[in-house]
Amino acid sequence: MNYEDEDVMNWRDDTIQRGSKQNNPYRQKHPDEVWLIPPHLKSSEILGTQKSNLKRIEDSTNTHIVYNENEGQIELWGARKNVESAIRQWSSIAENLLTDKLQRQKEFKVKGWAKPEKALTKKQLEKKKRREERERKETDYRGFPESSNPFSAHFYLPDHTIDTSRFVGEREEVLNPVRAQTKSYIWFEPGPNRFTASADNIEAVEAGILRVKNLYLKLVASRSIPMTNQNVCKGWIYHLIQQPKRSSCLVRLSSPPLGFVKPYDMPQNCKFVILERVLDGEIETGEKKIKNDEDKPVTDINFVKNIHRNNIERINDALKDALGIIHLFDEEIKMRIRFGHICFTDFPRDKLWAIDKLSEKVLSDSRLSSKFSTCMATGNDKLKPIRKFLDEKDNQRWDGIPFSEFRICVIHPNNSKLKYTFDVQFNQIGRDNKKSDDLKGESKIGLWNAVTNEKNVMEINMACLDYKHSWKLTIQTAKRVNNDKFKAHGVFAHKLKLSPDKNRLIYINTKDIVVSSVCEKTKYKYWWKYHYVVEITKYEYWKLNESPIGVEIILDDRPDDISWGVTLYKKSWDESFAHNSNLDIGEVPDWHPTDILEGESGRIDNLLEDIEEFMSDVLKDSIDVGDYIEDSSDED
Repeated sequence: MNYEDEDVMNWRDDTIQRGSKQNNPYRQKHPDEVWLIPPHLKSSEILGTQKSNLKRIEDSTNTHIVYNENEGQIELWGARKNVESAIRQWSSIAENLLTDKLQRQKEFKVKGWAKPEKALTKKQLEKKKRREERERKETDYRGFPESSNPFSAHFYLPDHTIDTSRFVGEREEVLNPVRAQTKSYIWFEPGPNRFTASADNIEAVEAGILRVKNLYLKLVASRSIPMTNQNVCKGWIYHLIQQPKRSSCLVRLSSPPLGFVKPYDMPQNCKFVILERVLDGEIETGEKKIKNDEDKPVTDINFVKNIHRNNIERINDALKDALGIIHLFDEEIKMRIRFGHICFTDFPRDKLWAIDKLSEKVLSDSRLSSKFSTCMATGNDKLKPIRKFLDEKDNQRWDGIPFSEFRICVIHPNNSKLKYTFDVQFNQIGRDNKKSDDLKGESKIGLWNAVTNEKNVMEINMACLDYKHSWKLTIQTAKRVNNDKFKAHGVFAHKLKLSPDKNRLIYINTKDIVVSSVCEKTKYKYWWKYHYVVEITKYEYWKLNESPIGVEIILDDRPDDISWGVTLYKKSWDESFAHNSNLDIGEVPDWHPTDILEGESGRIDNLLEDIEEFMSDVLKDSIDVGDYIEDSSDED
């Protein structure tokens, strides 16, 4: 043997180091990529406690990662796209650490030795000037006028028990913009329990006192919405039954069929029942049959014939009250009709009911409680006939569908009661959700919105015995959050992006925001009867555990739950309610409850006829209760 040649081969063999072979197979070759730890950051900060970041990134990207302590670098092996994904996560961690470090330095710098502040740009100077001008105007009208003005107006509070700070603020911070905008002096007089507005013209006085009155009415209205024992807004809940085509049928409270997808917000082991129709002596879809010769409840035929008329009156009154309550809310408002099944969670012991007795004694009982299952299918195949029917209609389909958006629910890490919801869209084009070429694989956040204090104001559950599904009409409100990109919510939103390979959401928890759940919605939108919008939506839901702050998190490929739903609403509803989210303090929107409830297209009897036509012509009984059983098909 030529020992000299063997020494040369040993020197070239990178599996031999310091006279011993490495056990790690990845050490047999050079790393596919190397990421250098920035010199201004410690390796312990980058790697995380017990190298938690290294383990997490390794698992999430399907790569092998080693920290080379001697070289101060992170070495990576794996497929090119996986390695690139891992490097992006390491870079994100370093960027967040650096941002936090600079922020801390800024907070604790000594003024005497600090660098002089950078000169403001022209745009920043203009913004500062506008802010100072706004603050000056607000200051000008605080307190009392130096001399008496020729015009004044008063608003007497009808309730002496309501603290004025509830609607004008502890330090009248809510009232100050009203003073500046209306150019009137406004103050409260405890003795007569009234607000007084004073100005040099009648228009300013009337505008100022009207806004104060609206603030008071808004507070009173919000306090009238029913709450749960846990101080959560429950809203008004109504249970109705649609007038059946055959007056002689009975109704049974029955256990759901095997595989039925229960409502997403229902507790795991909660027992519930659904309504079944009994026709010609037998239950059509129940577990057992009830013969004609058994003792059955007797139905009041005259009562059944008046169900439709009574429903119109009750729904009209319910909507009139709810719309009157939310009329002055400076919040986002949504009114929607969704299809599915009513699931009763608190219900009477008797199972078989005549329709009139069910309506009078069960559905109107305040003890009755329910959840609504909006899952129409768990796979795409069940809803293909509906989409095909709508596609065949001229000019029904919205351009650019399907639309994709994310609903992200977050909490404050130190206070779980502080909850916010983000609705986020990304800049994408085409049916297949491919990103545009100019983004070069990097997703860009598009429209986004954040809200808090979400409330259910009203809910009408309509059981439909003649169809395979029922419907629910809801009115919900939420307070919009400031969308300044430099504030906490803006910082979180502008760090959101999509993974270039699978379009999965990537997010970063911050010291103010921790993600608790994500729902990706893929929407197919259609026009129906000119003024209605139909949404067929695929919901992909992830329930998330707490993750470290400042670290990129990629959603798993497989969501925890997948469902499909159908929603119906009028475009005019959204157009009217859009005014409320842009109201100044104490302003009144352009719409009135009568605009929605009256007119040829707004009457409740027309609305009910349209819903029934949609169920019979569009849904076409194509979705049975049994279709809720899991379906793995998910192709478009």
